[in-house]
Amino acid sequence: LTHAHLDHIGAIKFVFEKIKLPLFGTKLTLGLASTVIPGRYKPYEEHEIKPGERFNIGTFQLEGVYVNHSIPDGIGLIIRRKGCGTIFHTGDFKIDATPIDGRAIDLQRIGMLGREGVLLLLSDSTNATRDGLTGSERIVGDNLERLFRKTKGRIIITTFSTNIHRIQQIFDISWKLKKKVHVDGKSFVNIISVAKKLGYLNIPDGLTVDINELPLVPDENLVILKTGSQGEPLSGLTRLSSSTHQRLRILPGDTVIISAHPIPGNEEFVNRTVNNLFSLGADVIYREEEGIHVSGHASGDELKIMLQLTKPKFFVPVHGETRHLYAHKKIALDVGVEDNNIFILENGDSLIVYDDRVRRGKKEISGELFIDGLGFEKEESEVLKDRRFLAKEGIVAVALIVKKGRLKDIKFASRGFFAEEELKPILQSARDRILTIFYENHNYSRDILERDINGALSSLFYKKTRRRPMILTLIFEEEQ
Repeated sequence: LTHAHLDHIGAIKFVFEKIKLPLFGTKLTLGLASTVIPGRYKPYEEHEIKPGERFNIGTFQLEGVYVNHSIPDGIGLIIRRKGCGTIFHTGDFKIDATPIDGRAIDLQRIGMLGREGVLLLLSDSTNATRDGLTGSERIVGDNLERLFRKTKGRIIITTFSTNIHRIQQIFDISWKLKKKVHVDGKSFVNIISVAKKLGYLNIPDGLTVDINELPLVPDENLVILKTGSQGEPLSGLTRLSSSTHQRLRILPGDTVIISAHPIPGNEEFVNRTVNNLFSLGADVIYREEEGIHVSGHASGDELKIMLQLTKPKFFVPVHGETRHLYAHKKIALDVGVEDNNIFILENGDSLIVYDDRVRRGKKEISGELFIDGLGFEKEESEVLKDRRFLAKEGIVAVALIVKKGRLKDIKFASRGFFAEEELKPILQSARDRILTIFYENHNYSRDILERDINGALSSLFYKKTRRRPMILTLIFEEEQ
């Protein structure tokens, strides 16, 4: 594990359902990983990685290299195997010259690695389309302090719950300005507890207050740290914005600071939350120009520095959309990596590394697995296809009651298809179609009858409504 963001540790418990593997990671990474692993899988084997120390996994020798990211204790991995050249995987990284905890990315070790010789570099591509350098986390602290100083009422602030350096700055600024902090949200509470226990967060005694103490704190002295930076439907900030939080409400004069950028795909949720907060009378600070968030990923100049330091013979841009991978490839070409030695890979592609060469291997079976209760479903599974169809078109169930070869009754039930009153005349037409089909089906073949009814009703419903609901035909035969 290179670091403890949820997209890197969140699937562990599902992997453990299939096979219980040992975990390797830095102290904080292992600590936070333990919070997402259910008790039924504990104890499990874990090994702490200390940057600079070498360790073995099977026939591979590995070494962690400290890197900066939007969570402490991140590492890149040097991977060696007898008979092969050296591989370096950067993990998620940026180059921060003024990190909050004073621990900068180990460029000295990375430069030494380049002099030793790197056969293959795999490097973070998330910000490859951005020029220049990614801003330091310390800039965010300066801007947050400016906002805290000028705000007169309550401050409600949200950020990514794993951004421990951001959280530390919020605590430090609040302490400096003699404000109290209330932490609201399960993920914040759990992560802050682990980070404090392991020494990655310093929280002065008397700084935090629980929810029952809030009436005792003047509004101008209160900071509420809440989950919900991405507009998640059940998060604290979203419930505040919809006035459904059990204990808290937005008050006139509140200032809400969203210290995060929307993850692609979450924009609608975030915008809805922001609009609702404004409607309730809050002042919402969320725009990028306020300088209240910086990325945890390297921009173009930092990616160039990584390539120049490691001097790889072969290069694979990783961790990004296709456009990011190609932008990173262009940077590598500018630095001097040969075009034929750069591989743009898709999920399932493999590389074979041997001696001082790298080549493509065969395509492996891959794809997304969806968690469905206690099971897993592939994206193309019939179950998920049916659910998507039901969500879009709805369902009509048709029950035929048959006795002695005669149709005794027809019953309909529908969900998610059409309003009941508007559906009545359509169902009468459907009833007439079914009667005709039933009595034309002289051999009374159940399979043919169901097929013909489904086809006729599908055409009828589309003609009347321009929708094709799922049709479930059930035939019940009463005893003689």
